[in-house]
Amino acid sequence: MAAGQVPARGSLVAVAGWGVTAFLAAVAVAPWLAPNAYIVQVLAFAGLNVMLAMGLNLLMGYAGQVSLGHAGFYGLGAYGSGVLGARLGLSPWLGMPLAACATGALAYVIGIPTLKLKSYYLAMATLGIGVVLHLAFVQLYRWTGGSSGLAGIPPWDVGPLRFTSDLAHYYLIWTFVGVALWLARNLVNSAVGRALRAVGDSEVAARAMGVDASRAKRSVFVLSAVYASVAGSLYAHYITVISPEIFSFLASVVLVLMVAIGGIGRYWGPVLGALLLTALPEYLRKYGDYEVPLYGLALIIVMLFLPRGLAGLLERRARATPLGAEPIAPPRVAMPGGPAPLLEVRRVSKDFGGVRALSDCSFDVQPGEIKAVIGPNGAGKTTLFNVITGVYAPTAGEVAFHGRRLTGTPSHEIARLGVFRTFQNVQLFGSLSVLENVMVAGARRRPDSFAGAILGLPAQRTADRERLGRALGCLALVGLDAHALAPAASLPFGQQKLVEVARALAGEPPLLLLDEPAAGLNATEKVEMMRLIERLRDLGIAVLIIEHDMRLVMGVSDRVVVLNYGEKIAEGTPVEVQADAAVVTVYLGEDIDSHAGS
Repeated sequence: MAAGQVPARGSLVAVAGWGVTAFLAAVAVAPWLAPNAYIVQVLAFAGLNVMLAMGLNLLMGYAGQVSLGHAGFYGLGAYGSGVLGARLGLSPWLGMPLAACATGALAYVIGIPTLKLKSYYLAMATLGIGVVLHLAFVQLYRWTGGSSGLAGIPPWDVGPLRFTSDLAHYYLIWTFVGVALWLARNLVNSAVGRALRAVGDSEVAARAMGVDASRAKRSVFVLSAVYASVAGSLYAHYITVISPEIFSFLASVVLVLMVAIGGIGRYWGPVLGALLLTALPEYLRKYGDYEVPLYGLALIIVMLFLPRGLAGLLERRARATPLGAEPIAPPRVAMPGGPAPLLEVRRVSKDFGGVRALSDCSFDVQPGEIKAVIGPNGAGKTTLFNVITGVYAPTAGEVAFHGRRLTGTPSHEIARLGVFRTFQNVQLFGSLSVLENVMVAGARRRPDSFAGAILGLPAQRTADRERLGRALGCLALVGLDAHALAPAASLPFGQQKLVEVARALAGEPPLLLLDEPAAGLNATEKVEMMRLIERLRDLGIAVLIIEHDMRLVMGVSDRVVVLNYGEKIAEGTPVEVQADAAVVTVYLGEDIDSHAGS
């Protein structure tokens, strides 16, 4: 792999600016090739649908948050700008931004509780939002005209120039769509875009890499709602008459279909899906009574034979995009001197209902130390890791890092302090490449702002090149630099474990928690893992390991903590622990070799 290349595969493609430029150039020429004004009008509506679908794809395809109520935000933009124009006489150029700000503010507020939900609960909540907004459009009839609709909406104007023709509206709409495509391209290509995809794949792992998942989801929810609002304003001042049924639940379903058929989580997916589902019904009208069956058949064929959507056809021609970055070796961690421990676990207990998983557990980890935590299955080892990293709050006791109390601190903030981890069950971001997985953690020290990402600010692009070089260096350290462009989910299990280690290293952590790093590895891979852990020691990184392979534990650990039923029953050097009668009885047995591959 050439230095400084990023993956170009499916949703992982670094979207080239020339591709967007070429598409918009084709859009500019299209009206002159259209046989009549009706086709120009259809293409103008296609532009509105592209903006709607692009915003929804950012939310669903990248952040993994399902929404069935986006037609409500579409209507809010249309009615907000339309009412300001028809009732108060405001210019569309003032009404549209006011409606967009109001829609964004509403999306932010309702997103705080709504985006805490998962799966179909989130879908039902967003459906409810759409239904409530639709009812508001009907019931607030003094302002909206109720079921009869709102008429008298002023057309677009620029000084003495008024947009009265379909062609003029076509170019106005697609100008806004072009801006929306450019902003979405910047976001997709940024560290924030990778973080969104990470959240969509595994929110727990994303938080463990320093990603503020709640903030990321709210931000993209607001952006998606603003896209819908702007599209609504463009629609209202184009048609000049709107009614509530246009913004019903069915409209939200059609939007989801556009994203799914075009290719969810792929930049060009919503563009292709919106163009198809705008043009197809118009084309099928000539078939009269057969229109609906043919429409349904066409959708079924696309779903069956193009499971990755229409945009999936473009993936085979994708290539890697060079960024000119050289691999940067992980630096040696410089820790302040003195006797103070790096990590302090003080009398930690954790209850799950009536079950106590941890009980009064205490120990320290010194800077640069390798400490193992061992014990039978169910001893509370992974629960301990989850408490340290903020996944669980302890029932009693506290955890401190560098003297700072971590109890009550969110997982992403703990990671940003310098505590990174791997997982017992591998938690890679399947929609990202190996390299992109590692780059997610590289944003720990300098997380990008959402606004800076969508604007494509030079400072953020420079920071991303540094992350790229650091990620390449971490992959070289674990021996996976040759697989940087491969989809993370395509690697063998042992290599996926190494990707997790490289990903954690990219955050330059003073403390690394490895949860069963040798599980599932063959004998050769276990030896390589031991050597890797020793290299981490050479970098000054303190390592806390959960492991069942006693050869690995006794071969690399400075000290060992033994848990049984959540209680610490022993702590000491490997030699001391192996000689401890209680440890031999409950875990090691008489022959340590019997645990070497367990």
